[in-house]
Amino acid sequence: MKRKNAGFTIFELMVVIAITAILAAIAVPNMIGWRERAKLRGAVSNLSGDLQWAKIRAVRDHDNVVVLFGTDGYEINNAAGDTIRTRQMPAGVTITFSFTATFDSRGRCPLLVGTLVLEDSGGEQRQISINPLGQIRQE
Repeated sequence: MKRKNAGFTIFELMVVIAITAILAAIAVPNMIGWRERAKLRGAVSNLSGDLQWAKIRAVRDHDNVVVLFGTDGYEINNAAGDTIRTRQMPAGVTITFSFTATFDSRGRCPLLVGTLVLEDSGGEQRQISINPLGQIRQE
């Protein structure tokens, strides 16, 4: 009687496991870096949107709106000093240049000409610049 070989040998299974391990070792570091870059892009988008929102709110309310930056987040206040919005930076993302931006009732930011620099834990940086006319630009 002839016996049919069914299934895989231990050698074939070990080869498949080795190939899977090699592919995982190559892919995992790239995925971790991608995740850090995605956090940085999200933080830049949120900050840019919140700055636009603060500028529009200043025009709408005909009053100053102040944005206070720290290394781990920022706070948006009205002219009376009441906090309107607070946001923390994602883990691993910091604001490396901190200052205060004040938007007036015309949406301008006359007291500030500067650039915010956001940096992730891998050292990659993104910038948001604000000019005296209140234009907000991601760089």
